[in-house]
Amino acid sequence: MVLLAGQDLNEWCLHDAVYVAACASHRCAVSPSFRLNAENACGGSLSDVTFVVSKASSHNNLLGHRKAYIHSATSLVLGKLPTMPLLACGSNAHGQLGINSTTDVHTPTQCEIALPAFTHPISISGGANHTIIITSSRELFAAGHNESGQLGLDGGDRHVFTPIPWSRDERGVPVLAACGWDHTVVLNAEGRVWGFGNNVYGQLGLGPDVAKTHEAVEIPLPEGSGEIVRIACGMRFTVFLDEAGKVYACGANKAGELLPLRAEAELDVVFNVRPLVLPPCRDVACGQYHVVFAEEDRGILSQGRNRHGQLGPADGLLSGDSAEEGSTSRRRSSRFCRFDEDRAKDCSELFSGWNFSGYVSQSKRLILWGRNNFGQLGIGTIDDNQPPTQSPIEDVMQIACGAEHTVALTANGQCFIWGWNEHGNCGLGHTTDVHTPTEIPYSGGNVRIVGCGYGHTLLYTDG
Repeated sequence: MVLLAGQDLNEWCLHDAVYVAACASHRCAVSPSFRLNAENACGGSLSDVTFVVSKASSHNNLLGHRKAYIHSATSLVLGKLPTMPLLACGSNAHGQLGINSTTDVHTPTQCEIALPAFTHPISISGGANHTIIITSSRELFAAGHNESGQLGLDGGDRHVFTPIPWSRDERGVPVLAACGWDHTVVLNAEGRVWGFGNNVYGQLGLGPDVAKTHEAVEIPLPEGSGEIVRIACGMRFTVFLDEAGKVYACGANKAGELLPLRAEAELDVVFNVRPLVLPPCRDVACGQYHVVFAEEDRGILSQGRNRHGQLGPADGLLSGDSAEEGSTSRRRSSRFCRFDEDRAKDCSELFSGWNFSGYVSQSKRLILWGRNNFGQLGIGTIDDNQPPTQSPIEDVMQIACGAEHTVALTANGQCFIWGWNEHGNCGLGHTTDVHTPTEIPYSGGNVRIVGCGYGHTLLYTDG
């Protein structure tokens, strides 16, 4: 049904409207239990109508009122809302799945996000108990725990995906988000970086006087830094890579994950973003207490904690390999590992979970190493402290890691998952750890984009 502009809509009652989402060309009002009654307009009841779009300059009293009149619409189209096909599974104690509950789910379940199907995610990331999404319309949405402001919103937890206030005039166009335990960092198209959430450990680089922020604040970078092109978060630290391959970092440094700093001090906490003394790098990935870098020329370099071999093979250790963590010198407590140049040339993309690491090869295969007690490496065993091992999966196009689980998307649309599964985060209908890559059963099209929080998984499909 199409209603022309100016038609009196006073008889159209909007029940339970929860949110108005605005973009450049249209406005939407949607609700999980949305109903429109149109007895006077069509002689019947449209109790299942769930979609309203108006090209209006103002939504007037569309939200918060049971009756509305749209004065400036060119047209009003009514029909069922083709909700964005975004699915989630796993840990959900704080509503981080965005399914309007706080109960774990063990199979992919439709999220509640007030956006139509023609809008899709371009970035999905998550922390311990929160999820951040950037859409193709360059809007940000958040769900989950918000005690430290990690959602970029005022107030408490959100159990459905909620828009984050974001002024493009002030903050630019968002292109990528990364999450730590309870902090969030957002990169814009101009290479500037914004952060919100916990800063007790300096993970937002806002100095020692800011404990947390619920509002996005631009992260000050060192003088002379170029445009940032890559961001990655560990549990309580953040790493930045600029267009020239220079690396910067801030946050917790107790395990030596941020060494060597370009400074005299060896600090447990780095409150302001500082450059690291490293060769030029082209990629970075962060674990719980370690970092992996792909250098431009020399190899793959990793540093930080190495209790489970997450830095790489023992024969690649360069320094600190005999030092115990907690030693007086924090520089000595960090271990450094460099792979050979052949591996570096083969690496097209790095990835990391809490205690394992890996890369996607030029031939689209996965090479993984490190902790394997939950089957994190997907090699069919739980033998720990594994050297670099090739996964049987081929043609990998995208990969995402939680704390101790991994999801991989292949060129033909297959979606494989493996590792820790205590909360059903592998989406297989059970909570038993998964030791080999297993295809996630789902219906309704092919998976196009994958993302993970520490104990949860999100899938965007094409149908």
